Amino acid sequence: MSKKLNKTVLFIFSAIGYFKEASPVCKRFSENNWKVIIFICFYDHNIKSIKNFAKINKIQIIFLPREIAYGDSKNKFLSGYSKKNIFSILIRLLSIPYLVYKNLKKKKKIISILENIKPKCVFMGAFHSSGEVDNVALNYFKGLSTNCYCIPNSDYLGEKILIDSRQNFLSLSSISNIIKSDFDLINKIFSFFFSSWLRNLKNVDVFFWDPIKIITDKLSGVGMEKMWLKPSVLFDKVFVFSEISKKMLISDGYPKEKVIVSGQPYLDSIKHNQMNNNFKKKMMNYLKVEEGKFLLLNVEPSAEHKYCGWVAHWSNFQKILTNLKKNNLPIVLSLHPLCNYENYKFAEKKYKVKISRNYSIHELYPFCKAVVSFPCSTNFLSLIFNKKLIIYDLFSISKGSEKIKVHKIKGSRIVYSANDLFPLKINIRTNIKKQPKKQNFSSDIIYNHINTNINS
Repeated sequence: MSKKLNKTVLFIFSAIGYFKEASPVCKRFSENNWKVIIFICFYDHNIKSIKNFAKINKIQIIFLPREIAYGDSKNKFLSGYSKKNIFSILIRLLSIPYLVYKNLKKKKKIISILENIKPKCVFMGAFHSSGEVDNVALNYFKGLSTNCYCIPNSDYLGEKILIDSRQNFLSLSSISNIIKSDFDLINKIFSFFFSSWLRNLKNVDVFFWDPIKIITDKLSGVGMEKMWLKPSVLFDKVFVFSEISKKMLISDGYPKEKVIVSGQPYLDSIKHNQMNNNFKKKMMNYLKVEEGKFLLLNVEPSAEHKYCGWVAHWSNFQKILTNLKKNNLPIVLSLHPLCNYENYKFAEKKYKVKISRNYSIHELYPFCKAVVSFPCSTNFLSLIFNKKLIIYDLFSISKGSEKIKVHKIKGSRIVYSANDLFPLKINIRTNIKKQPKKQNFSSDIIYNHINTNINS
């Protein structure tokens, strides 16, 4: 006879990063006799592994219909009108009722799924979107006074990081000028009446999204409350990875009482494995390297993220490997989830490197000699595992007194040319941090907090 499940918890995942980060928490709830439901709102090559995880851990999984999930090209209605012409103003204005109608239709379909679940509490990622399932779900459950919690997938949170991101995308021409306040007459009118929607980036006032999208999403009740703050202020609690993240949020005006430092759930199993000799031996055999004697290269997905053309991307990639090889250390590559192994496997033969397909960058970090990475949220792992970090910033996004505060990690070195990756100067011995006798696991901290509050 199966054991009766006490309470229901819903996890809403709109990106693979949110699932990876929160999966240990899902497992923890399931182990403690909760009915766990995972609501998947995206479609990619990771779906099979998510299904396996759910099956092993006796977790129910439901899917958002593909036509309204993230990444569906049919939702990009305004993409063709991002350039000014004699018809663009009229087309943009006429699109408002159509977009409101689409939003309301999507909202109704999403709520029809959510209203059948009735969870005791809800977990979501630190989404930053407008008019998407995340917005619908959070507004819906808060309307029912259901406790909603956030587990981010990055240390980078708050307003400053969003401003920095928008500034970088604009400078790299990877985002439309339609977000600029002076783009056309419509934007000028919106900027006059809704100045709080704007931020000044290098003497240019910008909206976070196209103001037509902002207004239609708000009219439909699926907008972002504070569009320049991540995560949403509607969450009851946000479980952040570190004191650094906490300071970021609070300094940007996020309510202090909502922020809890829990650590990073995804690292729970890695903390276990760090001391597991069998795990280490298996990894080293797979990588064909020795522990503490290889370079870990975090590959920048510049072309995949569409802020660099493919020709320039491959040129940068090969220059990086050419210079790193001169350091006479084995090199292990960690690819971003967007990177297709088939596109990169030539490097294994040409440069005699190993691309890690079986182990994530988080799992590799504790066992390498040093890390070479682009500006990335995983760079904070260098502080946790006490590793020498060299950041290659080939697009100069960290240049400037304010921007370097965002991207410079304590103890790291930033270079702006691939030629500066030789010599690395990594032979300085770092202080080895002793592992505490009793490890604090993030999933335990999160579960205990929720369970205590719900039962009190």
